[in-house]
Amino acid sequence: MTTTIARARRLTSTALLATCLHLTACDPWAAQPVLDKLDGVTGQTAIVLQQPVVLVAESSRGAERDPFAFLAPFETDRMGSRELYLWVSAPQDRGPVQHLEVLCDDQVLALERLDARPAGLSRSPYPAPAPWSGQWYFSLPESALQCFASARGAAVVTRLAGDVEDRFVSKPGAMRALAAFAAHHANPLQ
Repeated sequence: MTTTIARARRLTSTALLATCLHLTACDPWAAQPVLDKLDGVTGQTAIVLQQPVVLVAESSRGAERDPFAFLAPFETDRMGSRELYLWVSAPQDRGPVQHLEVLCDDQVLALERLDARPAGLSRSPYPAPAPWSGQWYFSLPESALQCFASARGAAVVTRLAGDVEDRFVSKPGAMRALAAFAAHHANPLQ
């Protein structure tokens, strides 16, 4: 009898899990790569990617060093006034980054770096990936967003003191999220 009850519980659990997975897969909100987040402190909306684009070190950084950098566009919307930005995070596990470049395919983007996160946001639109990660904000020209939308890849190049350079590159398929963000930006009501 105990075996029959245990088997029934397993079947019920499996059926519930399958139903849950099916409902989540059919939920249009679960698959949305772009989200609107209201900043409860300032009342401003930040349009963000559900997950930043992960970039992986092109060459080995050793077992003790973080091999990941991240980038993600975001847009602020304050009563219809919209501004585009780019958030970049890279490891500073061997000292502060002295210079940072963002590439779309193999083209270095001319981005204006901001001294702090954009006005109107009480906190970063994306969480810091690790305590040793630096975060940078840039104004994002429409042309750079369109480059990302059609690019095969993106990269972040950091230089530390002593001219130590690290290059982090996007994985195949990562650019789909940037294309989805650009499409949402072009048609925000969809």
